[in-house]
Amino acid sequence: MLTEIYCAAFGETKRIPFSNGLNVIQGHAGDSESGGGNSIGKTSMLKIIDYAFGGKYYADSNDDIIRHVGEHDVCFTHTFNGTSYYFCRNASKPGAILWCKDSKYTPQREISEKEFGEWLVEQYGLQDLRLTFRGIIGLYSRIWNKPNKEVSRPLYKHNAQTVRDSIMSLVKLFGKYDSIQELSEHDEYLRNRSRALAKANTYHLVALPTKDEAKKIEIELAEISETISRLKAIIAITGVENADHLSSQKDELLESRMDLLAQQDRINRALHRCARQIQRITPVNETTFSQLLEFFPEVNIQRIKEVQGFHTSLRNVLINELNNEIDQLQQQLAAVTMAISSNDAKIQKLTGLPTQTAEAMEQLIQLTKRQEQLQFQQALYNDKIAEAAQSSETKRQLTQLLGEITVQIEKSINEKIGEYSSSIMTSNNKAPKLHLSYKDYEYGVEDNTGTGKAYTDLLLFDLAILSLSKLPVLIHDSFLFNNIDVMTKLSFLRLYSQFKDKQIFISLDEYLGTENTEIDKILFTSTRLFLSGNRPLFGKDWRTE
Repeated sequence: MLTEIYCAAFGETKRIPFSNGLNVIQGHAGDSESGGGNSIGKTSMLKIIDYAFGGKYYADSNDDIIRHVGEHDVCFTHTFNGTSYYFCRNASKPGAILWCKDSKYTPQREISEKEFGEWLVEQYGLQDLRLTFRGIIGLYSRIWNKPNKEVSRPLYKHNAQTVRDSIMSLVKLFGKYDSIQELSEHDEYLRNRSRALAKANTYHLVALPTKDEAKKIEIELAEISETISRLKAIIAITGVENADHLSSQKDELLESRMDLLAQQDRINRALHRCARQIQRITPVNETTFSQLLEFFPEVNIQRIKEVQGFHTSLRNVLINELNNEIDQLQQQLAAVTMAISSNDAKIQKLTGLPTQTAEAMEQLIQLTKRQEQLQFQQALYNDKIAEAAQSSETKRQLTQLLGEITVQIEKSINEKIGEYSSSIMTSNNKAPKLHLSYKDYEYGVEDNTGTGKAYTDLLLFDLAILSLSKLPVLIHDSFLFNNIDVMTKLSFLRLYSQFKDKQIFISLDEYLGTENTEIDKILFTSTRLFLSGNRPLFGKDWRTE
């Protein structure tokens, strides 16, 4: 529990102790022309108390204080099982909480708001509620200008909260969530998934088929399946045989090409040989005979010429034969070259020609891709239908269980409110009623729109929750009492004082015990801080500056 708040920026009283039960922040009226019991720091003190329980409202709404007082730290102590724990928060930096080592608030280490809240949940033994600490007490910290003061909607905490969430928080606070947790989480999952698919469809990330489109998809898938079966049969029949045949035919052509190339090489070599032989057959000319006479004057030139004539005839015969051979070789070369070109064309055609198997494979690939696309869309549609049915059944079961739980909670709250209402000493003590269901709620007294009665009903509601649940802390600001008659205020002080094992923090604009010994005693033992126009919380009244 919270046992102390210390702030060096406070006025006369810088260290404020707290205890179990009722803790009153008292404002004295009529002792200052500046406003008496109003605007002297009571609400600010309650905000600071809420700050010590991990809230943010003080840091979010203290601009005037920072402007007139300056930056300051709020230090506080929580005590559990006889052990005190010390903390400090800067008034403008709610995210950083300093864990201190002693009552002098010497910083030791920094922790986050989340860590601090988890620590409080553990210390108060509230883990089974499945709520954060702020989720537990935030609604019941009713301080001026917070949005949780709607008298007819006592479960309304903030603008972003839905009715369903507020009812679920009440169910958790009463420790009834375990019985519906699995169903509730599954229902939440289905709703989130449905919303995600709807958004994906809106942004064209997926295409959710309509009922008519789903039927067309089913027909097209049947046609594709039939075509795929036929193509697979073609591939199975022709694939291996065709491949073997083509491979054999190609091998034969390649072997023939090698023979043709060898023939071409032999013919080219024979042509080259013939050309060289023709070049070697060279005739002897007249100049050669003249040179011979210079060295051998007695030689018979005529005889030599006769021999040379024979050689010339023989040379001409050889040249003619070689030329004939060259002509034959060139014809053979042309035929072989043509055969090689024909062979190359056949190989090229055989290699590049699409076979029936290849065509079937290509068509099969395209159809398989289309089939996958359609199957994905069909799966989305089937999932949507299946999840709709599943969601309907989950909601039915959840509605049934949640309906039974809310009936029990409604009954217990109304009984407790009736009990407390009967103790209110006023002529208008008709008990308000909570009408609670799994999806909505109403609260209040029919045909009664008076402000005082409305706030009385809100106080009764909170006290009933405090009594029936594990709620450890209740904070009520003075504006809740402003339109309530004195007798009703006294009755509430008696009710507050009954809670010995929990902490209640209230602020009052006036002293209520002047003529009542019982109330005098309650206020004497419960008041933790006296404030007035002459003794404001921060030691000065900037309203008059």
